Amino acid sequence: MRPWSEADFAREMTSKPWWRDERTWMATPDDAPTELIGAVTLAMRKDTPIVHWLMVDPEWRRRGIAQQLLTHLERAVWEHGDREVRLETHKNWQFAVELYTKLGYRIS
Repeated sequence: MRPWSEADFAREMTSKPWWRDERTWMATPDDAPTELIGAVTLAMRKDTPIVHWLMVDPEWRRRGIAQQLLTHLERAVWEHGDREVRLETHKNWQFAVELYTKLGYRIS
């Protein structure tokens, strides 16, 4: 697998109609602030906040980064006045399902 390029990021994220800079939170290491190690994006479907995209670089996983990113997203949703966040993932992505259930999300 090759690293993401700016073109990849544009194709998968910034070119989408749901993309908003203010609805994206990114994680970088303290000693390398230009290195992206994680990100989460909030999408709105009608009036429902959705965790649309969450990623943490495999080398940085299991350090609480995903939880911190989701906390920022959830806080923004709360401050906006919403009291529920939904997310979608593939049921076969067991690591994702385990993470989300550990963080209090439930399968419906």
